[in-house]
Amino acid sequence: MSGISRQTAARSRWLAWKPNGGILAEGADSGPTKPSELGSVGFEGAFPADPFEIETETKQARRARRLLNRAGVRIMTLENGATIGLWSDLDGPEIRAALRTLGNAELPVRYLDGAGVPMDYKARRAEGEPVPMSVLSEMERHPADPWRIRDRRLNEAADMKATRCQEIQIEPLSQVMQSF
Repeated sequence: MSGISRQTAARSRWLAWKPNGGILAEGADSGPTKPSELGSVGFEGAFPADPFEIETETKQARRARRLLNRAGVRIMTLENGATIGLWSDLDGPEIRAALRTLGNAELPVRYLDGAGVPMDYKARRAEGEPVPMSVLSEMERHPADPWRIRDRRLNEAADMKATRCQEIQIEPLSQVMQSF
């Protein structure tokens, strides 16, 4: 019981507390605090004429970022500085447009499945398979539109494979089974 009465006494002492004159005098002399001055912490300039212009730019940047993330594109720090790393089978005009949208088109591009890229950057989560090294080396020699080289070479390889399959005469399974 005595514990409860001590807690009640301590609580009532704080509820009945009144500040002495010194505290009130200091507060009255100092006055209210001044608001901070305006500074240039954000973007400066006039507001766009179209209020939806900012939102459109944000949506474009968000779309570009999503595309690059799905394709496994990354910014690598190599001996020559910042470099865009991307998978050769996923390179294309839409990837390059996304890089331009985000302001990274001027950075050099290296294929993650190529030689000279550190193993730290070669972990792949994107769908698809890297192209053969012969196709990759030809893509690297044509930096303006390497995806066209890739598609042409892969189509040529598929055509050759189809031609070889046609040249090989495979007997139908029914004829093979009759011979037994």
